[in-house]
Formats: sequence, structure tokens, C-alpha cells
Amino acid sequence: MKLVKKTAVVLCLGFLMFSFNIMIPNPWLTFPTMMKVKAEDTVILDIATGDITIFDTGYKLGNTTYQYSGEYIITGEYKSSGHSITIKIAKDVNLTFNCVDFEDNVGNKPLLDITESNVIIELNGTNKLYGNQDMSAYPIVKMDTASTLTIQDQVEDNGELIVQGSSNYWGGGDAISGGKLIVRGGTLTLVGGNKVQNNYGNCFTGEEFIVQGGTVNLKSGNIIQNEGMSETGNVTAKKVDIQGGVVYGGIDLYEEFYTVTIPERVEIGSSAEIKVDSISGIKENRKTLKVLLSWKNEEDKFPTLICGNEKINYTICKDSPQGTPIARNESVLSTNIASSVNLFFNKPDNIRYAGTYEGSVTFNIEVSD
Repeated sequence: MKLVKKTAVVLCLGFLMFSFNIMIPNPWLTFPTMMKVKAEDTVILDIATGDITIFDTGYKLGNTTYQYSGEYIITGEYKSSGHSITIKIAKDVNLTFNCVDFEDNVGNKPLLDITESNVIIELNGTNKLYGNQDMSAYPIVKMDTASTLTIQDQVEDNGELIVQGSSNYWGGGDAISGGKLIVRGGTLTLVGGNKVQNNYGNCFTGEEFIVQGGTVNLKSGNIIQNEGMSETGNVTAKKVDIQGGVVYGGIDLYEEFYTVTIPERVEIGSSAEIKVDSISGIKENRKTLKVLLSWKNEEDKFPTLICGNEKINYTICKDSPQGTPIARNESVLSTNIASSVNLFFNKPDNIRYAGTYEGSVTFNIEVSD
């Protein structure tokens, strides 16, 4: 209860006049609350408590304002409407998302709104920011063009953040929009709003999309109900720079390069190395490179050697002469990174006539999802 200073003036008979000060409690008169938090503390903010606003001199939680300069931990579960996180601060602000489960069931505003700020979020556990799919189409994380949002997992404890844009029957909202998005680590899954099929919101629409590490999943569909998640999402940005990590999505952000080395000739009874190197872009585009073995005659179960009119079959085995013979059009190497395999060309034991036996096989290279 607050103590309020009041002044009372009393007039008495005999022309005696005097004044005095008293302190009385007043339960009806309140003032904005301002509290101080030590700078060395790490503040833990629960989204279930109320709106969170972070600014230059501190933060506001619900109706209480605090003076503070330091790092923040955001945690808690809230699945209703009205709460949001708003950040406008001139200096870098470090947040840790600790198992946040934030779902807007009714409202029509971003859950995280960033203005003129450089926000760095460390991921701890699985964190979710979900938008309503039956209200307005709006981004769940909104930045202005002057802001930067960085996602990281420096502790490397499998930190994850899932962001799904809201939507309605007229279209879907973006998961994240505006400014610059940088991913340094952890797993970031961005899901465009999904109410109207084939009119999903983007995973990200903004100035720059930069991936330096971690895993980014670009999706569309309703992740809450696990519907339509086979749909892939898109990124629209003035600059896309994939420096590391892995991006899985509906667009190939990487140019694909690879070199496959195959010997020109192999002596029967010896082995040959099939080698894939200088490979780039295959893994990042969520694809696989396959080396397939084949031979001309489809009726032949195994490859053949010919000497004049004499024709005999032989086998090719992987990794060992005693391995299982490779069938026609079978993959001998399937990879998305540099690797190799040894093939053994086994000498047949049913040669009846002396002579020079020759044959050929074909290696086909295939890159597919």
C-alpha cells in the first residue's frame, strides 16, 4: 500500500489558526511502478505473465517497468491472445529462448516485434512461436528494415525454434518478415501460414537471408496439426548468402558441383575405386548423388566378357570379392559428401578357351531428391 503526503488546514474558534502535515495511506491513488534490477543479474521473463517490452533503459513486464541492462531469458507457455514481445533498443540485446511455447489463438499481431534493434537469440530446448490459422494473415516475427535477428545455439544443446505465420481464407502470413535474418546454429524451422492451399505465406520475406551454420527447414502447411508439412516453403530476400550449415526448402539456394572419377580400364580379377569428390551443393539442397552400374544387354543378369564367339558372365562386387554381386542398374555409391567405393571385378572360373576377353560396363550419375 502506498503512503501519500497530504496537507490539511483546520480553523478553530479564538482566531487560532494552524496547519500540520500527516501521512495517510491512500488505496485509491497509484503511480507507475519503477523497479531496479542489478546489471549483473540475468532476468527471466515468463510470457504467461503479460506483454514483454525491452527498451534502452530496461524492460516492462505486464504493468511493471524495470531499470536494467543485461541479458534476458524468455520462457513459459502461453496459448491465448494479447501477449507479445516488443523490442526497441539501440544496442545489441541478447535473449535466450528456454523452451518457449507461444501460440496466438485469437489475436492479430506479431508475437515478436523488433524495431531498430540487433537481437541475438540463443536457443535452449524446443521453442515454438505459432500463429492462428483462422484470423488475419500476419507475420509472427516482424522486423523493420533496420533490424537484425540472429539465431544461434552456441551451447550446442540441440536448440530449436519453430515459427509459423498466421493465415486466413484470403492467404497466409510469413513466418518472419523484414530486416536481416542470420542463422549461426541450432535448428530453425520456418512455416508459412497455411489456411489457403497454394497461397501459403513465405518462410521469410526481408532484406537479407544469411546462413552461417545450423539447419534451416523451409516449410508450408499446418505444423500444429501436422497437416501439409510435405509442402516446401520459400524465401524472398534482396540478398541470399549461404555461407555454411544446411538449408532444406522448396528452392535450391546452392549451385551444385561434383566430380566422379572412374577408371578407364580394369583388368579382370582386380579392383577399381569409384570416387566422388569436389562435391558442393548436393547436401545443402537436400539431394543425393548416386552412381549406378549398368551394361548393354538387359537380358544378361550379370555383365559379360566376349572372345570371338565365346561369351561368359562375371560378377562385380562392392567392398569385397566375396560380396553380393551387383545387379544391373543398381547403385554402387549413394552420397551427398565426398566418398568412394571399391568394386571387385571377379574373374570367372568357367573359361573354356584361351584368348583375350573383353567387355564393358556403364556408370551413370544421378542427382535426385
